[in-house]
Amino acid sequence: MRRRSSYRSTVREQRKDETRAALVTAAVELFQAEGTEAPSLDRICAAAGCTRGAFYVHFATREDLIVAAMELALQQFVGKVLEAGAASDAAGFIDAFLASVARRAPEVGGTGALRFHHLLDACARYPQVRARYLRLLDATAQTLRARLAPGGRGDDRAARAETLVLIALGLLASIDLDRSIDVAALRPVLRALV
Repeated sequence: MRRRSSYRSTVREQRKDETRAALVTAAVELFQAEGTEAPSLDRICAAAGCTRGAFYVHFATREDLIVAAMELALQQFVGKVLEAGAASDAAGFIDAFLASVARRAPEVGGTGALRFHHLLDACARYPQVRARYLRLLDATAQTLRARLAPGGRGDDRAARAETLVLIALGLLASIDLDRSIDVAALRPVLRALV
């Protein structure tokens, strides 16, 4: 009897996790298309294939869902960019990031992705999203710093890593504005920071 009960609770927990994941995924997809404020909870629930009651099992408020959706989108973004720049040196990371920028890949806010202004809007509205995003930026700068060679006059790796992160933010904003970016001209400038 105990074994059957354990199996049921495991299946129940798995279904609960699947429902939560479906809600977050549906929210990300709708936020990509319409922004964080436009889709109603009913539309998000319908897209996830669940009820409003199921929503409230997982999230106390709409803000909690937005935070979860932004965290997923940020994790996917950082994961894809870091995966693309899996080279052990910063030059490989820069090349991979610029290749993503050149092709307007989803991981840098191109077609089929959460747009940069959606992220900034969520950061302005929700302190939890802002705090998470700032932590991810700091972690990215730390990752870059570890890959940079020491500078000529003292150890300026932290400043160079921070500069690269700030340039990346500018590139994301430019993509969001559909601004033309000359990646070939940027490459030697950014590599000089390495």
